[in-house]
This record gives sequence, structure tokens and C-alpha cells, in this order.
Amino acid sequence: MNKKAISRAGLLILLLSALLWAGDPWKEKPYTAWTPREVLKIMLDSPWAKRVQGNPFAKSSPSTTELRAPQTSVSRTTTVVHGQVVQETHIATGPIPQTTGLPPKPHHLFTVVWFSAQTVKEAAVRMGQLRDTLREERAAEFLSRQPEHYIISVTGPHVGSFNYVSEDTVRQSAYLQVGDRQIPPARLEYVEYGQETLGEVRFYFPRRIDGQPTIGSKHKKVKFHSISSIRPFTVTFDLQRMRRDGVPDL
Repeated sequence: MNKKAISRAGLLILLLSALLWAGDPWKEKPYTAWTPREVLKIMLDSPWAKRVQGNPFAKSSPSTTELRAPQTSVSRTTTVVHGQVVQETHIATGPIPQTTGLPPKPHHLFTVVWFSAQTVKEAAVRMGQLRDTLREERAAEFLSRQPEHYIISVTGPHVGSFNYVSEDTVRQSAYLQVGDRQIPPARLEYVEYGQETLGEVRFYFPRRIDGQPTIGSKHKKVKFHSISSIRPFTVTFDLQRMRRDGVPDL
């Protein structure tokens, strides 16, 4: 191996090491010091945020597949958390032919966020600060309130697929798996952002049932399940990682 190849290999190792050993901003500094990249990490790829990937196309014939959406060309969709746009994606919404015999390429369908967690709320406030779109007094009030429910938010490039399933169907299929119990949502909320565009679907789950905490100290993981017109999906949250200063942040 020549010197140039060795240098390239060394650089690659350094870059991979930097990614693998990148710190968790919520552990290292106050939210007011988080960078835009760190805010995105929390909102899109952290213990509080899970990405759902899959094939958004349904077979319509032996040779082609097409998206389950209206006959249009390309649209812009956004990922929104606590009113802050954290990601914009351009996706095709008309029939898209695909060669058969090839494995479907996975697409980013949804981001499922534990919306009621203080860490997520702080990330949303920090995003507003960085964009200069949030007043400090409003931020302080927002951060001081603990939501009455656990709130799970589903957003992302294909959140519009929830428009093609009745709200009753979504509510009846959704649940939070805590131990051996499947807990249905107390209510749903469809949140629109601009020109009647669906930005997210929020699922509200009770923090207490019959006077007892819904999620106890013995629970290590919780699963969230729902359905859209694309397919059912389930994500798993590792409660042991969703902690701040040793305290659960849910």
C-alpha cells in the first residue's frame, strides 16, 4: 500500500471515529448552546426520535409500482416538531415505475418523536432561537409546562398518507406497548402547516391509569404502533437512554 493510500485510509478512520464518538449534546451542554446540527440530531436521530423506513409504493401490476397518492408530479413535504420545520424533502407523488426483480430501495417514510419529552421541547425552542422566530417569554412558559399526556408525534416525508385512512381506523390501530399491555391513545390531533397541508399526527397517551403510572421504573422499552395508508409500522423506544441527569425524560 502506497503512502497516498495509507493517508486516505487514515483519514477515513478518523472520520468514522468522529462519527462513532460524536457526543450527545443533551448530556454535554445546556440547550441554549446547542448548534443547528445538534438540534437536528435530537429531533431526527436520537433516543427520542425514530425513523421509519420502507417502500412507499404499492404494486399495481407485475411490472410497475406506484405511490398511493394523488396523480401529481413532485411536491415538497416537511418534517415539523413543535411547530419548527426541521427537514424539507421533495418527493414524487405520481406513479413512479420501478423495475421488477430488484429489491425496493428503502425510503424515509416517517419520523416518530416522543413529543412530550423536555429534551425535544428544548430542541424546538433552540431551533426557534437560532431562527429568531420565538420570543423568550413564550419559550420560558412553554418549557415550564409538563404535558398532561405522553405525546407521540408522527411527521416526515410521507405523513400525508394518514389522510387516506379514517381517523377512527388510525385511533383503533394505534397503541403504546408497555410490558404486556397495549394502551390505546386517549385522543389524536392532526396538525396542519400552511395551505391545509398535514404536518404531523399527534397521539396522546395517559401518564396514569387507575391511579398508577402508565410507565414504571421496571419498564426498559416501550413500543409505539400505528398505521397509515402505506403500511402499519412499529418503533421501539429505549427508556434507559431517554434520561436527563438520571431521571426519565418522557
